[in-house]
Amino acid sequence: MEYIEGLLQKKALWIKKKIAEVGARPESTLKKFVSGESFLYLGDFYKLRISREASEALAFGKEFVVSADRRLDARALLCEWYKSKGVAKIPARVELYARRIGVNVGPTTISPPLRIGPKRRCACTMK
Repeated sequence: MEYIEGLLQKKALWIKKKIAEVGARPESTLKKFVSGESFLYLGDFYKLRISREASEALAFGKEFVVSADRRLDARALLCEWYKSKGVAKIPARVELYARRIGVNVGPTTISPPLRIGPKRRCACTMK
């Protein structure tokens, strides 16, 4: 416990700075899931493009591409895509940071599965 308290004291200024940065960000607006809209993934923004030529319902490369015939499902498609990426990445990150601070968390699984947060965005929660 002393280690954690010492770590928090050592990082207090950094934590306060980050909290202030988050508080200073403009409030996000609800997504419309239309071509040209940007979505954040791993620290970078990627545009959404609705395409009549798309062979898959949703594809990701340099941008998110949703098939025009599935454009009304764009929100659900993107949310499921984000969930699948989270389930694949979160356990490895938990294990990495657990090792860094010297704790053993055992096998990391996400249970229950990720779900959409209460503000109806593609933000996932662990509830």
